[in-house]
Amino acid sequence: MRVGQLWRDHPTAVVATGCVVVLLVATQVLLPMIAVRVVRDRVGDPGADVTVKAFPALKMAFGHVDRITIAASRIGDGEEDLSARLEEAGKVGEIDATIGEIPVEGLVLRDVRARVDDGAVTASASVELAQLEAMVPGGGGLKALPAEADGSPRFSARVTVLGITTEVPLVVAARDGRVEVAPDLPIAGALRIPVFENPRMRIDAVSSAVDGDVVRLDVRGRLQ
Repeated sequence: MRVGQLWRDHPTAVVATGCVVVLLVATQVLLPMIAVRVVRDRVGDPGADVTVKAFPALKMAFGHVDRITIAASRIGDGEEDLSARLEEAGKVGEIDATIGEIPVEGLVLRDVRARVDDGAVTASASVELAQLEAMVPGGGGLKALPAEADGSPRFSARVTVLGITTEVPLVVAARDGRVEVAPDLPIAGALRIPVFENPRMRIDAVSSAVDGDVVRLDVRGRLQ
């Protein structure tokens, strides 16, 4: 059937179809632009370079996105709960993020690289050894040691107990989906201290590399 005949026989249908096509094209253009603004607000860096992709774009209205890329100088101290952020990340097929600095509970993580691909998470960041040292109870010293055979970070902490100062080797490892710190001693099982645990993310492995006074940490896990 020719277009002219279709117009004569079904003008309303032609107009309706045209409106739907225009609406879909507009949605595909406008929704990603709106989503970029939302992501910038969540990151807390109005100058962040953000791209958001989804097809069809209409699924963004339901919180689902195919891919997000983020390049930001810094993520602010947002009040949003980490679990909420991880829940949102679980609705994105793929995320690639490069962040200059992220303040986290007294630490400043630098040169942060993070990738989420179908729920699998890989992330790395650098932190100054002096900042980790400041977290040692009693203000004791801290130095990095060669990593375990599996890459798990190891440190030596100088602590004082009942007036006695001693060096305690520590190992940071992933166990049962969380990150724990424990003395690198036979009694470690009774002295494990969880330092990261979130029901929306399972940590499978933690590894490190040391370059002078800077520790590079790598994490692998999965969103839940």
